[in-house]
Amino acid sequence: ARHLEERNEREKELSILPPEPREQLDKEEPINLIDLRGKEAFDQDHIEGAKPISEEFADEVMNWPKDTLIVVYCDDGVGSMNAVDYLVNAGFTRVRCVAGGLDAWKKSN
Repeated sequence: ARHLEERNEREKELSILPPEPREQLDKEEPINLIDLRGKEAFDQDHIEGAKPISEEFADEVMNWPKDTLIVVYCDDGVGSMNAVDYLVNAGFTRVRCVAGGLDAWKKSN
């Protein structure tokens, strides 16, 4: 049970709730919004300003400065937490995911 509590706390710490990414986009600091769902899903619908993930783009991201602000999302928020963990383990210090994914984003806008 303690392990689950720690995981839930970590997920809260690394998640942002819609519409926080939109507010961040309006600030001076650029936000790197990455759609993890694949090109077909991206072409159908995505958050404005997001870039679709691809193998080439993922390689590019890994070469970004480690303090780059990166926000990732998927359909429901589950897969994006794995991506956050991956990026944090790769040394990135400012990575977040959209809690609830694109579904929650659409409901908040």
